[in-house]
Amino acid sequence: MPQVIEQIDTRTAPEGLLRSLNDLYDQWDLEWRPGEPLTPFAQRLVDWRHFREHVDIPRWIARDGGDVVATSGLFHHRTEDRDNSFGWVYVNQAYRGQGLGRGMLRSAIEYAQGDGRKRYLTLEPACSDQVFWPEKLGIKPVYNERVSQLRTSEVDREMLQDWIDRASERAGDYDVLLLKSPLPDEMVEKAVQLADVMNNAPLEDMEEDPRHWTVDEWRALEATESLRHREVLGYYAVHRPSGEFVGYTNVAYQNLHPAVAYQWDTGVDPSHQNLGLGRWLKASMMKVLLDEYPDIEIVETENAESNDPMLNINVAMGFKPAFEQVVYQGSIDLVLDYVK
Repeated sequence: MPQVIEQIDTRTAPEGLLRSLNDLYDQWDLEWRPGEPLTPFAQRLVDWRHFREHVDIPRWIARDGGDVVATSGLFHHRTEDRDNSFGWVYVNQAYRGQGLGRGMLRSAIEYAQGDGRKRYLTLEPACSDQVFWPEKLGIKPVYNERVSQLRTSEVDREMLQDWIDRASERAGDYDVLLLKSPLPDEMVEKAVQLADVMNNAPLEDMEEDPRHWTVDEWRALEATESLRHREVLGYYAVHRPSGEFVGYTNVAYQNLHPAVAYQWDTGVDPSHQNLGLGRWLKASMMKVLLDEYPDIEIVETENAESNDPMLNINVAMGFKPAFEQVVYQGSIDLVLDYVK
């Protein structure tokens, strides 16, 4: 069994090392996401080389000879949600049951504690044989998530148009507007302020601070996603009498992995709900993806199992459950006591 656990910075690590880490991630995806096209190394490489200045993503690996056989890491936002540390551990199936995962986790938890974090979160799919370990740490399931996929070949275009026609009749005081990154200077502040609506999304039992985007941080995201060869597309609902942005949906298109696009957020201001704006936005976005991005085979999205309004829209559109994930959360001190 490999004995040395080392921290790496993917922004500067040798490409050969990252190729070996990519091989491990391919194993991870084949185990957790069967049937989904594997992410090309070219896409992972730019994702690992570039991330926003507002986040910290330390990683650790263990090698057996030249092969990376285990990895762990953390996601820390530097200015918001400072109590939470979101982490992961993955060990090659052939190396499990030997204590390697505990060592990988120890390195991450000691880092998180040194950064002043109080709670550790991790996510495990129901199909993984690693699901037993979070509760051994003393942390509990707090959030159930459904990962859903829509195959573009199965989209009902007539239904999309029907949604658009009905919504435009019900919501006569509204327009929908397609904006691709970078957002125009005269609109970016309204779009960023609207993103606060996602704080209304169900958290179930998860403890997390409200998220508040700034223009500077959004511009940093746009710049980073451009370096990662991604396009961010947003459809926005505009209330004509006030000129305010009151709803939106956004999607990331990957130029280096065009087979899979990721549906990010969809939200409507509560005072403008029940007018069909959510369906109008989602249907309009899907038409753009079908017409302008024909290489997309799958659109993937994630929702809380308790988010019935959004799940209902997704199911009606044709999204099908791919797998279930569970977020576990608990005290950093409890986890550290276990891994010492």
